[in-house]
Amino acid sequence: MRTNRTMTGGLTAALLSLTCCAIDSGVQQPPRTEAKLRVRVQDQKAEEAFLAAQKKWTRRVEIYDRMDARSFFAATLLSPEFVEALDARDASLGLLPLAEAHAAGSCSPAILLGTYMHDSRLDDFAHQKSVWQISLQMGSGTALRPGKIRRISRPDHRLRTSFPFLDRFWTGYLIVFESSGALCGGRQPSDAEPNAGQNAASTADWNGSVLELNSIVGRASMRFGQTGQTEPPAKSP
Repeated sequence: MRTNRTMTGGLTAALLSLTCCAIDSGVQQPPRTEAKLRVRVQDQKAEEAFLAAQKKWTRRVEIYDRMDARSFFAATLLSPEFVEALDARDASLGLLPLAEAHAAGSCSPAILLGTYMHDSRLDDFAHQKSVWQISLQMGSGTALRPGKIRRISRPDHRLRTSFPFLDRFWTGYLIVFESSGALCGGRQPSDAEPNAGQNAASTADWNGSVLELNSIVGRASMRFGQTGQTEPPAKSP
């Protein structure tokens, strides 16, 4: 009997050990590369203006399951102010304008989103049947939905110098929203007035715009602009 009890106790301990190993404890912070980004500053004023715009229009948030972080997000709203500061910084470095920053044109808001998922199956924003629902409410109150989403699986050094949150382990997404000309006075600019849309878009109420990411694993919300602050870490349902 004593032998049987010993074997039973040992078996119980082994099962408990296996169970503990099977528990997924999540992560506190996503892994990062050791290499530091290097940018040769040529125009200190242009660099400072870019950093100020970056701080104003970039937000971070995480989704937690109890005490464990599951999903990490960072996003930059490509507002006219941010793009203008980015272009000026790039011009001072002798670089051409970044294509991703101008992909939306003048009438459609866009966001450069970075994600790091503890469960890679959730990293499917560009998939037609994604688990994520995405919306952008402009500061003026206009609610927009994505028109197209492009996945950036390997952000290069050029892109990372403009969006440092896109670490090697992160996935980038360029999200262009369907505005139906809302930021261009309700219509698309004609060929005779190529700058009309750009002027209208630059006067739109971008401050206070909110990006919402909703899924079965939780909700993340980011508010952009000078007075906007990152929303509290979201909880899983």
